Amino acid sequence: MKRSNRRVVRFGLPVAALALALAGAATAGMIARATAAVTRVTVTETEYHLTFSRKTFSPGVYTFIALDKGKIAHSLAISGPGIRQKQLSGNVNPGGARPLTVTLRNGTYSIWCPVPGHAGRGMKATIKVGTGGTTAPATTKKSGWG
Repeated sequence: MKRSNRRVVRFGLPVAALALALAGAATAGMIARATAAVTRVTVTETEYHLTFSRKTFSPGVYTFIALDKGKIAHSLAISGPGIRQKQLSGNVNPGGARPLTVTLRNGTYSIWCPVPGHAGRGMKATIKVGTGGTTAPATTKKSGWG
């Protein structure tokens, strides 16, 4: 009896280890695919302007990198289809950068600096994510909400 139990235990451990290794490989593959699908867009922030490293947008996952090249602290926020309002927690200090990851759908999104008074002075833009891959350029607005 004891011998057969030992054989089961000896046989069971390698099988369990193999199952864990396969599960880990599958998970790593899913993470690699998810990471590969993220598009990075640098949003350079200065007093009081936003400049995007990308002009066109298709539906998908984006990481907006708020890069503060100004002389004062800024931040970044976005709202639009599927995003009520998402923003960085806190500010980005001059010379710093912080990521904000969102999933964009077809439609129009507002992107702005939520530091009080900054959007009103021009730190806001509208991007259009096109239907069927059709896209429109990012623009910086000089009037409107703030």
